[in-house]
Amino acid sequence: MKERQLRDLFVSSLKSCHIQGNIFEGGINHDFEHENIHFRYEYYFRSFDLVVVRILKGENVEPSFLGMRERLGLENLLIRNNLLNHCARAERSRIDRIQFYPVELKSDDDVLDARLPNQILNAILTFGRSIIVLDYNHSKRIVRDRILNLFPCTVVAYTGKEDYFQILYFYDRFVANTFFNMPRRQVAKILYENGLGNKAGKMYKVLSIVQKINQKVIFNEMLNRDLPLSTDELEFIEKLSDYQMTSEKRVLRNLIRSSMNTQITEYF
Repeated sequence: MKERQLRDLFVSSLKSCHIQGNIFEGGINHDFEHENIHFRYEYYFRSFDLVVVRILKGENVEPSFLGMRERLGLENLLIRNNLLNHCARAERSRIDRIQFYPVELKSDDDVLDARLPNQILNAILTFGRSIIVLDYNHSKRIVRDRILNLFPCTVVAYTGKEDYFQILYFYDRFVANTFFNMPRRQVAKILYENGLGNKAGKMYKVLSIVQKINQKVIFNEMLNRDLPLSTDELEFIEKLSDYQMTSEKRVLRNLIRSSMNTQITEYF
């Protein structure tokens, strides 16, 4: 079948609850009493075939930060705030109540080639998760070759019957920290070993701010979006600029001299 036919069958399957398994984190209320499900085609500047938008309902009260961490992750709101703000305005919903499920469709008329890993990666870097929907023959081939668990995404297969689908593999990780995830324990260990253990907490916070700024720069550069730095982050960068670091040329010169001395010592 054609890709559009597969897409329409998949949307129909979601609406009719004909999917064996659940593609949504935390399950779904099939009566849709506590959430709205919308389907967006060629979404986000035509970057994705289909994006399932899940909007959780609720009273307009102050957000629960514990709940936000469980559903989306605070890091996701901070790193992807420009993207999520854009989508929240389009969907007319509060930013912490929206979940996006980008779907890549592969009908049997399509070829599974090197484009698929790039499409999965693009979805993960943009929305933190990815779903691929395979037509009947493609799904049989993937199961036969035993490569399901090699995909960092949820894999859904068409059963060949009406609008019924089944989940072959559910990838339960949500990627909130897009780049350079920094392990707190390792940073603390390095600081302790260098005699800075009494300042480990404050220094880790400083490094985390640098990390988030770096993530925002890279993420928004990929999507050609404006850089959404907060006032606090701009003031933080301004304060850092007052500190004079050793020039890179001097560091390189000292590094080369040090390696030369090491070679001479080993020779003797």
